[in-house]
Amino acid sequence: MTIDTQAAQSQAAQPWRAPRVAPTAFASGRYWSPEWVLSFGSFIALLTVVATDGKSLYVMLGLLGLYLIAFWKEALTAMLPVAPLLALPALAMASTLWSEAPMESFRHGLQFALTVFIALLIARRTPGPAIIGSAFSALLLAGLLSLQFGRWVSVGFQQGTAFAGIFGSKNEMAVIASLLALAAGAAVADPRQPMIMRIGGVGGLMLAALLLRTSQSAGAVVSTILAGGLFVILILITRMRFKWRALAAAAVLLATVPAAFMAEQQARTGEITILRKFGKDPTLTGRTYLWQRAEGYIARRPVLGHGYQAFWRRGSLEAEGLWRFANIRSRAGFNFHNQYIEVLVELGWVGLVTLVTTLAVGLAAFAARLMFQPTPTVAFGAAGFLLLLSRTPLESIVLVQFSVATFVLFLTAALALAPERRLQR
Repeated sequence: MTIDTQAAQSQAAQPWRAPRVAPTAFASGRYWSPEWVLSFGSFIALLTVVATDGKSLYVMLGLLGLYLIAFWKEALTAMLPVAPLLALPALAMASTLWSEAPMESFRHGLQFALTVFIALLIARRTPGPAIIGSAFSALLLAGLLSLQFGRWVSVGFQQGTAFAGIFGSKNEMAVIASLLALAAGAAVADPRQPMIMRIGGVGGLMLAALLLRTSQSAGAVVSTILAGGLFVILILITRMRFKWRALAAAAVLLATVPAAFMAEQQARTGEITILRKFGKDPTLTGRTYLWQRAEGYIARRPVLGHGYQAFWRRGSLEAEGLWRFANIRSRAGFNFHNQYIEVLVELGWVGLVTLVTTLAVGLAAFAARLMFQPTPTVAFGAAGFLLLLSRTPLESIVLVQFSVATFVLFLTAALALAPERRLQR
């Protein structure tokens, strides 16, 4: 056995032992690369969409345009291994052909495709530590801006108010807080991060806990605890020898999905008990009624659906009736509160099969990466992917244009499907 072979096997056995990034990494330009700027700028743009009334998106699209002008060949080559993840955006745009509102489906489908494309490009062109660093920096900034400029909103059937920050709703605030907690934990655990980033991660964890508490989302708290625990377990798994690592990674991922769904249901059951004590409606903002109504809409066009985002539009009798039922005067920001029902209404069974296949491929890819190339970035990606996956039975959050949740889901899936690039700068 040659020395090179021995070194390769040693690296494969303990790939988590990545070299620590020097404290001068920021000053030397390693993190202030075009990819880091694109990643940080995209996260900030998506996190401030509501606060800037959508104007921040021009920054993200501008950065994308500049990057493609400078590196278009490299970008197109990098996209090839993750091209299957474009199936859902392609179907959304194709639904223009049969949509009840063709222009709405085309416009929103194009925006959805851009959201996914940028996420995949960042995952493929940005080194893993820089993805964690840029995501954490942007989420931390959004959290601090929420503390300074955020607002409180009334809580549907519960008493009192909840903190929505600079976002559109308290549920969105809760999801962002969950992602901040995960990114902060990843920054602390990754030995390749600069010391300032790892110290900042401790503060990020405390801020995330505060935002989770004030947003009053039991489901988000449960999901965050599960995702955080999973991240710690995955970090420990990356330090095992291969034969034990393979078995442990497969067992953890297979057990986590049903456990997360059950925990979500338990959290909602707790909310129902509290609501009943106050004599309030225990159907969780009318979810059960929405799901019953959705069955009829799905039955009308079961194969291809009504078209991507063609249902929730002004002028639609069905949508207007549901908005009136839920007292949504703005007639915006409402959905069926179940990602699988939502996709059945919009894209039919073809869309549901495509969505489930995408999620299944992501899970399988993470299992393989944890076995053969475990790194803190992979652990972060797997925990983030499962955090969002656990929310899909009760929230429609991962197939929305210019949404942070959609962006993170596809970014983490791309991390699983394609090998991590080494830090070259």
